[in-house]
Amino acid sequence: MNDGLAAAAAIAGDAAQLQRAIESWLVAYIADLLDIPHARVDPTKEFSKFGLDSSAAIGMTGDLAAWLGIELSPTVAYDWPTIRELAGHLSAMASTGGRA
Repeated sequence: MNDGLAAAAAIAGDAAQLQRAIESWLVAYIADLLDIPHARVDPTKEFSKFGLDSSAAIGMTGDLAAWLGIELSPTVAYDWPTIRELAGHLSAMASTGGRA
């Protein structure tokens, strides 16, 4: 498992807590990017529905990777196209030793 993701999992305590932490980070990121209240960011809505173009999605992915201390594919926001799906994938990676 990547050391950064392992550390994030250890800090979070379990996959569900880690998923919530990642979801919260992504909600805040998108809300700040779009200058909208956090409550208006639906974690089940596809990133493209927020108007994120490929450049914004890649930027978000890079910032998320830096926050987690891991490397992420630039296409991860397309592979898991909602906040909930992406957070679930990353927390599953942490709980399975990087195999999700």
